[in-house]
Amino acid sequence: YAGAIADWFDYSLLCETARLRPKYSFVLVGGYGLEQNLVTSIASRFEGIPNIHTLGHRPHAEIPGLIQQFDVCTIPFVLDAVTEATDPVKMYEYFSLGKPIVASNMPELAQCADLLYTASNAREFAAEIDRALEEPEGLRDRRIAFASINTWRNRYRAIDRGVIKAFDLVSVVIVTHNSGEYLRLCLDSVLGLTAYPNFELITVDNASDDGTTEILTEYAARDCRIRPKQLDKNLGFAKGNNVGVSLATGRFIVLLNPDTIVTRNWLATLLSHCRTQTGLVSPVTNWAGNEVKINVDYRDRISMENFAAGLTHGRRGDEMRVDMVPLFCTLIPRQVWDAVGDLDERFSIGMFEDDDYSLRVREAGYEIVIAEDCFIHHFGNGSFGQLEKERYDGIFQQNRESFEAKWNRRWQSHSYRTGVVDDHFRFSPVDFEED
Repeated sequence: YAGAIADWFDYSLLCETARLRPKYSFVLVGGYGLEQNLVTSIASRFEGIPNIHTLGHRPHAEIPGLIQQFDVCTIPFVLDAVTEATDPVKMYEYFSLGKPIVASNMPELAQCADLLYTASNAREFAAEIDRALEEPEGLRDRRIAFASINTWRNRYRAIDRGVIKAFDLVSVVIVTHNSGEYLRLCLDSVLGLTAYPNFELITVDNASDDGTTEILTEYAARDCRIRPKQLDKNLGFAKGNNVGVSLATGRFIVLLNPDTIVTRNWLATLLSHCRTQTGLVSPVTNWAGNEVKINVDYRDRISMENFAAGLTHGRRGDEMRVDMVPLFCTLIPRQVWDAVGDLDERFSIGMFEDDDYSLRVREAGYEIVIAEDCFIHHFGNGSFGQLEKERYDGIFQQNRESFEAKWNRRWQSHSYRTGVVDDHFRFSPVDFEED
Protein backbone atom coordinates (compact mmCIF):
# COMPACT_ATOMS: atom_id res chain seq x y z
CA TYR A 1 0.00 0.00 0.00
CA ALA A 2 1.24 3.51 -0.85
CA GLY A 3 -0.60 6.48 0.61
CA ALA A 4 -1.76 8.13 3.80
CA ILE A 5 -2.82 5.87 6.65
CA ALA A 6 -5.66 8.01 7.89
CA ASP A 7 -9.28 7.76 9.08
CA TRP A 8 -10.36 6.01 5.89
CA PHE A 9 -7.71 3.26 6.21
CA ASP A 10 -9.12 -0.05 7.49
CA TYR A 11 -6.20 -1.17 9.64
CA SER A 12 -8.25 -3.98 11.21
CA LEU A 13 -8.87 -5.42 7.74
CA LEU A 14 -5.19 -5.26 6.89
CA CYS A 15 -4.08 -6.80 10.18
CA GLU A 16 -6.49 -9.72 9.88
CA THR A 17 -5.53 -10.30 6.24
CA ALA A 18 -1.85 -10.32 7.18
CA ARG A 19 -2.52 -12.92 9.87
CA LEU A 20 -4.39 -15.08 7.35
CA ARG A 21 -1.43 -14.94 4.95
CA PRO A 22 1.68 -15.05 7.16
CA LYS A 23 3.96 -15.89 4.22
CA TYR A 24 3.04 -12.66 2.40
CA SER A 25 4.83 -9.41 3.22
CA PHE A 26 2.50 -6.41 3.58
CA VAL A 27 4.43 -3.19 2.96
CA LEU A 28 2.95 0.22 3.84
CA VAL A 29 4.49 3.33 2.28
CA GLY A 30 3.17 6.55 3.82
CA GLY A 31 2.64 8.40 7.07
CA TYR A 32 -0.20 8.48 9.53
CA GLY A 33 -2.73 11.22 8.89
CA LEU A 34 -4.31 10.77 12.31
CA GLU A 35 -4.27 12.27 15.79
CA GLN A 36 -1.18 11.31 17.79
CA ASN A 37 -2.97 9.08 20.32
CA LEU A 38 -4.44 7.00 17.47
CA VAL A 39 -1.09 6.81 15.69
CA THR A 40 0.53 5.21 18.72
CA SER A 41 -2.27 2.67 19.05
CA ILE A 42 -2.30 1.69 15.37
CA ALA A 43 1.48 1.55 15.05
CA SER A 44 1.68 -0.80 18.01
CA ARG A 45 -0.86 -3.14 16.39
CA PHE A 46 1.15 -3.21 13.16
CA GLU A 47 4.34 -3.87 15.06
CA GLY A 48 2.81 -6.95 16.61
CA ILE A 49 2.42 -8.58 13.20
CA PRO A 50 5.82 -9.58 11.76
CA ASN A 51 4.80 -9.58 8.09
CA ILE A 52 3.55 -5.95 8.14
CA HIS A 53 6.36 -3.51 7.31
CA THR A 54 5.87 0.25 7.60
CA LEU A 55 8.31 2.40 5.61
CA GLY A 56 6.84 5.77 6.62
CA HIS A 57 6.93 8.91 4.46
CA ARG A 58 8.97 8.71 1.28
CA PRO A 59 9.70 11.43 -1.33
CA HIS A 60 7.16 11.47 -4.16
CA ALA A 61 9.90 10.71 -6.67
CA GLU A 62 10.50 7.33 -4.99
CA ILE A 63 6.88 6.18 -4.98
CA PRO A 64 6.66 4.79 -8.55
CA GLY A 65 9.79 2.73 -7.98
CA LEU A 66 8.45 1.34 -4.72
CA ILE A 67 5.06 0.47 -6.26
CA GLN A 68 6.88 -1.21 -9.12
CA GLN A 69 8.25 -3.71 -6.59
CA PHE A 70 4.79 -4.68 -5.32
CA ASP A 71 3.30 -7.95 -6.55
CA VAL A 72 -0.21 -6.83 -5.59
CA CYS A 73 -1.37 -3.34 -4.64
CA THR A 74 -4.08 -2.85 -2.03
CA ILE A 75 -6.72 -0.26 -1.16
CA PRO A 76 -7.97 -1.41 2.28
CA PHE A 77 -10.47 1.35 3.02
CA VAL A 78 -13.25 1.51 5.58
CA LEU A 79 -16.66 1.49 3.93
CA ASP A 80 -18.53 4.59 5.07
CA ALA A 81 -20.41 7.55 3.57
CA VAL A 82 -17.16 9.12 2.38
CA THR A 83 -15.46 6.15 0.76
CA GLU A 84 -18.72 4.88 -0.74
CA ALA A 85 -18.70 8.05 -2.87
CA THR A 86 -14.95 7.98 -3.50
CA ASP A 87 -13.20 7.23 -6.77
CA PRO A 88 -9.74 6.59 -5.30
CA VAL A 89 -6.90 8.32 -7.11
CA LYS A 90 -4.67 5.55 -5.79
CA MET A 91 -6.30 3.11 -8.22
CA TYR A 92 -5.13 5.15 -11.23
CA GLU A 93 -1.63 5.41 -9.78
CA TYR A 94 -1.45 1.62 -9.38
CA PHE A 95 -2.99 1.03 -12.81
CA SER A 96 -0.46 3.35 -14.46
CA LEU A 97 2.14 0.69 -13.63
CA GLY A 98 -0.16 -2.17 -14.65
CA LYS A 99 -0.40 -3.55 -11.12
CA PRO A 100 -3.23 -5.83 -9.91
CA ILE A 101 -5.31 -4.31 -7.12
CA VAL A 102 -7.28 -5.81 -4.26
CA ALA A 103 -9.60 -3.22 -2.70
CA SER A 104 -12.47 -2.84 -0.31
CA ASN A 105 -15.78 -3.17 -2.14
CA MET A 106 -16.35 0.53 -2.94
CA PRO A 107 -19.22 1.24 -5.37
CA GLU A 108 -17.12 3.56 -7.54
CA LEU A 109 -14.81 0.67 -8.45
CA ALA A 110 -17.59 -1.10 -10.36
CA GLN A 111 -16.62 0.88 -13.48
CA CYS A 112 -13.49 -1.26 -13.82
CA ALA A 113 -14.53 -4.47 -12.07
CA ASP A 114 -12.82 -6.56 -14.76
CA LEU A 115 -9.45 -4.96 -14.00
CA LEU A 116 -9.24 -5.38 -10.22
CA TYR A 117 -10.41 -7.49 -7.28
CA THR A 118 -12.76 -6.41 -4.49
CA ALA A 119 -13.57 -7.89 -1.08
CA SER A 120 -15.93 -7.25 1.81
CA ASN A 121 -13.95 -8.87 4.66
CA ALA A 122 -10.50 -10.16 5.54
CA ARG A 123 -11.06 -13.74 4.30
CA GLU A 124 -12.27 -12.46 0.94
CA PHE A 125 -9.39 -9.96 0.84
CA ALA A 126 -6.84 -12.73 1.37
CA ALA A 127 -8.49 -14.95 -1.23
CA GLU A 128 -8.52 -12.13 -3.79
CA ILE A 129 -4.82 -11.52 -3.21
CA ASP A 130 -4.26 -15.19 -4.04
CA ARG A 131 -6.23 -14.75 -7.27
CA ALA A 132 -4.35 -11.60 -8.17
CA LEU A 133 -1.02 -13.37 -7.82
CA GLU A 134 -2.17 -16.03 -10.29
CA GLU A 135 -4.05 -13.81 -12.75
CA PRO A 136 -3.77 -14.43 -16.52
CA GLU A 137 -1.63 -12.26 -18.78
CA GLY A 138 -3.09 -9.31 -20.64
CA LEU A 139 -4.58 -7.39 -17.74
CA ARG A 140 -1.42 -5.35 -17.22
CA ASP A 141 -1.65 -3.61 -20.61
CA ARG A 142 -5.38 -3.01 -20.18
CA ARG A 143 -4.81 -1.36 -16.81
CA ILE A 144 -2.14 0.94 -18.20
CA ALA A 145 -4.46 1.88 -21.07
CA PHE A 146 -7.26 2.61 -18.62
CA ALA A 147 -4.98 4.85 -16.55
CA SER A 148 -3.71 6.68 -19.63
CA ILE A 149 -7.17 7.96 -20.54
CA ASN A 150 -7.90 9.00 -16.95
CA THR A 151 -5.23 11.64 -16.58
CA TRP A 152 -5.86 14.85 -14.66
CA ARG A 153 -5.93 16.65 -18.01
CA ASN A 154 -8.67 14.39 -19.33
CA ARG A 155 -10.58 14.64 -16.06
CA TYR A 156 -10.38 18.43 -16.27
CA ARG A 157 -11.69 18.33 -19.83
CA ALA A 158 -14.60 16.11 -18.80
CA ILE A 159 -15.49 18.40 -15.90
CA ASP A 160 -15.12 21.45 -18.14
CA ARG A 161 -17.49 19.97 -20.71
CA GLY A 162 -20.01 19.20 -17.98
CA VAL A 163 -19.83 22.72 -16.54
CA ILE A 164 -20.17 24.32 -19.97
CA LYS A 165 -23.30 22.30 -20.76
CA ALA A 166 -24.94 23.63 -17.60
CA PHE A 167 -24.86 27.21 -18.91
CA ASP A 168 -26.62 28.81 -21.87
CA LEU A 169 -24.31 29.62 -24.77
CA VAL A 170 -23.58 33.31 -25.32
CA SER A 171 -22.37 34.51 -28.72
CA VAL A 172 -20.10 37.57 -28.54
CA VAL A 173 -19.94 39.35 -31.91
CA ILE A 174 -17.10 41.77 -32.64
CA VAL A 175 -17.06 43.69 -35.93
CA THR A 176 -13.67 45.12 -36.86
CA HIS A 177 -12.33 47.57 -39.41
CA ASN A 178 -8.70 48.67 -39.06
CA SER A 179 -9.00 48.02 -35.34
CA GLY A 180 -5.48 46.75 -34.77
CA GLU A 181 -4.60 49.52 -32.34
CA TYR A 182 -7.16 48.28 -29.81
CA LEU A 183 -7.87 44.69 -30.81
CA ARG A 184 -5.37 42.78 -28.67
CA LEU A 185 -6.50 44.63 -25.55
CA CYS A 186 -10.11 43.75 -26.34
CA LEU A 187 -9.53 40.09 -27.17
CA ASP A 188 -7.20 39.53 -24.20
CA SER A 189 -9.78 40.98 -21.84
CA VAL A 190 -12.62 38.86 -23.25
CA LEU A 191 -10.60 35.65 -23.20
CA GLY A 192 -8.92 36.35 -19.86
CA LEU A 193 -11.64 38.01 -17.79
CA THR A 194 -14.81 36.20 -18.87
CA ALA A 195 -15.57 33.85 -15.98
CA TYR A 196 -18.85 32.79 -17.60
CA PRO A 197 -17.95 29.34 -18.95
CA ASN A 198 -19.98 28.97 -22.14
CA PHE A 199 -19.39 31.55 -24.83
CA GLU A 200 -18.24 31.75 -28.43
CA LEU A 201 -16.51 34.74 -29.98
CA ILE A 202 -17.47 35.57 -33.56
CA THR A 203 -15.31 38.16 -35.29
CA VAL A 204 -16.36 39.81 -38.55
CA ASP A 205 -13.70 41.87 -40.25
CA ASN A 206 -14.79 44.61 -42.66
CA ALA A 207 -11.84 44.35 -45.08
CA SER A 208 -9.15 45.76 -42.79
CA ASP A 209 -5.71 46.58 -44.18
CA ASP A 210 -3.84 47.53 -40.98
CA GLY A 211 -2.95 44.07 -39.60
CA THR A 212 -6.33 43.44 -37.94
CA THR A 213 -6.87 40.31 -40.04
CA GLU A 214 -3.53 38.86 -38.96
CA ILE A 215 -4.33 39.47 -35.29
CA LEU A 216 -7.70 37.74 -35.63
CA THR A 217 -6.10 34.78 -37.40
CA GLU A 218 -3.47 34.51 -34.67
CA TYR A 219 -6.00 34.46 -31.84
CA ALA A 220 -8.36 32.06 -33.63
CA ALA A 221 -5.49 29.61 -34.13
CA ARG A 222 -4.93 29.31 -30.39
CA ASP A 223 -8.48 29.47 -29.05
CA CYS A 224 -11.22 27.30 -30.53
CA ARG A 225 -13.94 29.57 -29.11
CA ILE A 226 -13.06 32.20 -31.72
CA ARG A 227 -14.80 31.93 -35.10
CA PRO A 228 -13.45 34.51 -37.57
CA LYS A 229 -15.26 35.75 -40.68
CA GLN A 230 -13.44 37.85 -43.27
CA LEU A 231 -15.42 40.16 -45.58
CA ASP A 232 -14.11 41.29 -48.96
CA LYS A 233 -15.30 44.85 -48.48
CA ASN A 234 -16.40 47.18 -45.70
CA LEU A 235 -20.13 46.55 -45.27
CA GLY A 236 -20.44 48.84 -42.27
CA PHE A 237 -21.33 48.33 -38.63
CA ALA A 238 -24.94 47.18 -39.09
CA LYS A 239 -24.30 44.72 -41.90
CA GLY A 240 -21.17 43.39 -40.20
CA ASN A 241 -23.10 42.65 -37.02
CA ASN A 242 -25.93 41.07 -38.98
CA VAL A 243 -23.42 38.74 -40.59
CA GLY A 244 -21.98 37.90 -37.18
CA VAL A 245 -25.36 37.20 -35.61
CA SER A 246 -26.31 34.99 -38.56
CA LEU A 247 -23.34 32.81 -37.62
CA ALA A 248 -24.14 32.86 -33.89
CA THR A 249 -25.64 29.83 -32.17
CA GLY A 250 -26.06 31.23 -28.65
CA ARG A 251 -29.24 31.83 -26.68
CA PHE A 252 -27.86 35.29 -25.94
CA ILE A 253 -25.96 37.68 -28.21
CA VAL A 254 -23.51 40.40 -27.23
CA LEU A 255 -22.56 43.08 -29.74
CA LEU A 256 -19.13 44.28 -28.60
CA ASN A 257 -16.96 47.00 -30.13
CA PRO A 258 -13.29 46.18 -30.66
CA ASP A 259 -12.21 49.41 -28.90
CA THR A 260 -13.42 48.15 -25.52
CA ILE A 261 -11.84 46.40 -22.54
CA VAL A 262 -14.20 44.19 -20.57
CA THR A 263 -13.80 43.71 -16.82
CA ARG A 264 -14.10 40.78 -14.44
CA ASN A 265 -17.43 38.95 -14.41
CA TRP A 266 -18.82 41.34 -17.02
CA LEU A 267 -20.80 38.73 -18.93
CA ALA A 268 -22.36 37.00 -15.93
CA THR A 269 -23.29 40.42 -14.53
CA LEU A 270 -25.03 41.49 -17.74
CA LEU A 271 -26.89 38.19 -17.85
CA SER A 272 -28.09 38.68 -14.28
CA HIS A 273 -30.15 41.65 -15.52
CA CYS A 274 -31.97 39.63 -18.20
CA ARG A 275 -35.59 38.90 -17.41
CA THR A 276 -38.63 37.91 -19.45
CA GLN A 277 -39.30 41.40 -20.83
CA THR A 278 -35.67 42.54 -21.08
CA GLY A 279 -34.71 43.45 -24.64
CA LEU A 280 -31.30 45.10 -24.31
CA VAL A 281 -28.80 45.25 -21.46
CA SER A 282 -25.89 47.69 -21.48
CA PRO A 283 -23.06 48.25 -19.01
CA VAL A 284 -21.99 51.69 -17.89
CA THR A 285 -18.89 53.16 -19.46
CA ASN A 286 -16.58 56.16 -19.67
CA TRP A 287 -17.38 57.03 -23.32
CA ALA A 288 -20.91 57.31 -24.64
CA GLY A 289 -23.46 59.93 -25.60
CA ASN A 290 -26.28 59.20 -23.16
CA GLU A 291 -27.09 57.79 -19.72
CA VAL A 292 -24.69 54.84 -19.98
CA LYS A 293 -21.80 57.27 -19.51
CA ILE A 294 -20.62 57.83 -15.94
CA ASN A 295 -17.83 59.89 -14.41
CA VAL A 296 -14.54 58.04 -13.98
CA ASP A 297 -11.32 58.89 -12.17
CA TYR A 298 -8.85 56.37 -13.59
CA ARG A 299 -6.08 56.91 -16.14
CA ASP A 300 -4.51 53.45 -16.59
CA ARG A 301 -5.35 49.73 -16.67
CA ILE A 302 -4.85 48.95 -12.99
CA SER A 303 -6.86 51.89 -11.70
CA MET A 304 -9.57 51.15 -14.28
CA GLU A 305 -9.93 47.56 -13.05
CA ASN A 306 -10.01 48.75 -9.43
CA PHE A 307 -12.66 51.30 -10.38
CA ALA A 308 -14.76 48.60 -12.10
CA ALA A 309 -14.41 46.18 -9.15
CA GLY A 310 -15.50 48.85 -6.68
CA LEU A 311 -18.51 49.74 -8.81
CA THR A 312 -19.53 46.08 -9.15
CA HIS A 313 -19.32 45.58 -5.40
CA GLY A 314 -21.06 48.82 -4.47
CA ARG A 315 -23.89 48.74 -7.04
CA ARG A 316 -24.62 45.01 -7.22
CA GLY A 317 -28.02 44.38 -8.76
CA ASP A 318 -28.75 48.05 -9.47
CA GLU A 319 -30.16 48.96 -12.87
CA MET A 320 -31.70 51.86 -14.76
CA ARG A 321 -34.39 51.69 -17.44
CA VAL A 322 -33.82 53.97 -20.42
CA ASP A 323 -35.17 54.54 -23.93
CA MET A 324 -31.96 53.88 -25.80
CA VAL A 325 -28.48 52.39 -25.39
CA PRO A 326 -25.52 52.60 -27.78
CA LEU A 327 -24.43 49.25 -29.18
CA PHE A 328 -20.78 49.42 -28.08
CA CYS A 329 -21.49 46.54 -25.68
CA THR A 330 -25.04 45.27 -25.59
CA LEU A 331 -26.54 41.97 -24.48
CA ILE A 332 -29.58 40.84 -26.49
CA PRO A 333 -31.57 37.64 -25.89
CA ARG A 334 -31.75 35.68 -29.14
CA GLN A 335 -35.54 35.57 -28.96
CA VAL A 336 -35.56 39.38 -28.91
CA TRP A 337 -33.26 39.58 -31.93
CA ASP A 338 -35.46 37.12 -33.80
CA ALA A 339 -38.59 39.08 -32.90
CA VAL A 340 -37.19 42.54 -33.68
CA GLY A 341 -35.04 41.60 -36.67
CA ASP A 342 -31.58 42.54 -37.90
CA LEU A 343 -29.98 45.93 -37.53
CA ASP A 344 -31.22 48.28 -40.27
CA GLU A 345 -28.51 48.38 -42.93
CA ARG A 346 -29.69 51.67 -44.44
CA PHE A 347 -27.58 53.52 -41.85
CA SER A 348 -24.48 53.49 -44.04
CA ILE A 349 -21.14 52.85 -42.32
CA GLY A 350 -22.67 53.44 -38.91
CA MET A 351 -24.49 55.82 -36.53
CA PHE A 352 -28.22 55.88 -35.75
CA GLU A 353 -28.58 52.11 -36.08
CA ASP A 354 -28.56 52.01 -32.27
CA ASP A 355 -31.29 54.68 -32.02
CA ASP A 356 -33.33 52.76 -34.54
CA TYR A 357 -32.82 49.39 -32.89
CA SER A 358 -33.62 50.67 -29.40
CA LEU A 359 -36.85 52.16 -30.69
CA ARG A 360 -37.80 48.91 -32.41
CA VAL A 361 -37.07 46.93 -29.24
CA ARG A 362 -39.35 49.18 -27.18
CA GLU A 363 -42.10 49.06 -29.77
CA ALA A 364 -41.93 45.26 -29.60
CA GLY A 365 -42.76 45.52 -25.88
CA TYR A 366 -39.33 44.96 -24.38
CA GLU A 367 -37.43 47.01 -21.80
CA ILE A 368 -33.96 48.53 -22.18
CA VAL A 369 -31.78 48.26 -19.09
CA ILE A 370 -28.47 49.71 -17.96
CA ALA A 371 -26.62 47.38 -15.58
CA GLU A 372 -25.29 49.83 -13.01
CA ASP A 373 -22.97 47.16 -11.55
CA CYS A 374 -21.11 46.39 -14.80
CA PHE A 375 -18.42 48.70 -16.17
CA ILE A 376 -16.73 48.34 -19.57
CA HIS A 377 -13.96 50.65 -20.69
CA HIS A 378 -14.60 52.22 -24.10
CA PHE A 379 -11.87 54.08 -25.97
CA GLY A 380 -14.54 55.66 -28.19
CA ASN A 381 -14.78 56.09 -31.96
CA GLY A 382 -12.39 53.23 -32.62
CA SER A 383 -13.29 53.13 -36.32
CA PHE A 384 -15.11 56.44 -36.75
CA GLY A 385 -12.18 58.23 -35.16
CA GLN A 386 -10.22 57.43 -38.32
CA LEU A 387 -12.63 59.49 -40.44
CA GLU A 388 -12.00 63.11 -41.26
CA LYS A 389 -14.46 65.50 -39.62
CA GLU A 390 -16.15 66.42 -42.90
CA ARG A 391 -16.70 62.74 -43.75
CA TYR A 392 -17.94 61.98 -40.23
CA ASP A 393 -20.36 64.91 -40.24
CA GLY A 394 -21.66 63.86 -43.65
CA ILE A 395 -22.44 60.33 -42.50
CA PHE A 396 -24.07 61.66 -39.32
CA GLN A 397 -26.35 64.01 -41.27
CA GLN A 398 -27.26 61.40 -43.89
CA ASN A 399 -28.15 58.78 -41.28
CA ARG A 400 -30.08 61.28 -39.21
CA GLU A 401 -32.20 62.09 -42.23
CA SER A 402 -32.73 58.37 -42.89
CA PHE A 403 -33.82 57.86 -39.28
CA GLU A 404 -36.26 60.77 -39.35
CA ALA A 405 -37.71 59.69 -42.68
CA LYS A 406 -38.17 56.10 -41.48
CA TRP A 407 -39.89 57.05 -38.23
CA ASN A 408 -41.57 60.27 -39.42
CA ARG A 409 -40.27 62.16 -36.38
CA ARG A 410 -37.43 64.49 -35.52
CA TRP A 411 -34.46 62.89 -33.83
CA GLN A 412 -33.88 64.15 -30.30
CA SER A 413 -30.29 64.37 -29.12
CA HIS A 414 -29.46 62.33 -26.05
CA SER A 415 -28.68 63.61 -22.59
CA TYR A 416 -26.41 62.50 -19.77
CA ARG A 417 -27.52 61.53 -16.31
CA THR A 418 -27.45 64.27 -13.69
CA GLY A 419 -23.95 65.19 -12.57
CA VAL A 420 -22.10 63.48 -15.44
CA VAL A 421 -19.72 65.77 -17.27
CA ASP A 422 -19.18 65.76 -21.01
CA ASP A 423 -15.40 65.47 -20.83
CA HIS A 424 -14.77 62.33 -22.93
CA PHE A 425 -11.12 62.10 -21.99
CA ARG A 426 -9.36 60.31 -24.84
CA PHE A 427 -7.34 57.40 -23.51
CA SER A 428 -4.37 55.92 -25.34
CA PRO A 429 -4.17 52.13 -25.74
CA VAL A 430 -0.57 52.39 -24.54
CA ASP A 431 -1.87 53.36 -21.08
CA PHE A 432 -3.66 49.99 -20.86
CA GLU A 433 -0.94 47.66 -22.06
CA GLU A 434 0.15 45.27 -19.32
CA ASP A 435 3.82 44.92 -18.45
